[in-house]
Amino acid sequence: MTTTPKVILVPVDGSDSANKAVALAAWMASHLQLPMKLLFVFPRTPTAMFGLPGGGMSREERQFFQPGGFEKLRDEAAAEAFRRSRPALDNLEVDVEEVVLAGIPADAIVDHANELDGALIIMGRRGLSHLKEFLLGSVSERVLRHAHCPVMIAG
Repeated sequence: MTTTPKVILVPVDGSDSANKAVALAAWMASHLQLPMKLLFVFPRTPTAMFGLPGGGMSREERQFFQPGGFEKLRDEAAAEAFRRSRPALDNLEVDVEEVVLAGIPADAIVDHANELDGALIIMGRRGLSHLKEFLLGSVSERVLRHAHCPVMIAG
């Protein structure tokens, strides 16, 4: 593992906090001439997202268990998160790649970062799900604890 950043990873979810991280990362990437990856994490399966299909599930949720339904939902959610992040790039000259990861957000972010040499993670302090973060612990806190690379939290 190198301590010199070679790529900046920025998890995005469409939140204002993530967009602050994108803005900071874009500024740093442009000044340091580093590539940037916007990361969007989505559950691996519809069961991981909605639970087992059953009587309490809505008709809308059941459609995601049909062939192609869950993938369509994932692709639409990723496209929306990336679209919301683009204005924060502020027209800076930055090489940006959009990457969709599958799994539990903190684990997927850390695993992706660990696969790269010279990763620097810049992420927002809070995502879209404030109640879930309160109950389960925040993604940013878990990434800080488990990443084997530098992590910067944009407030």
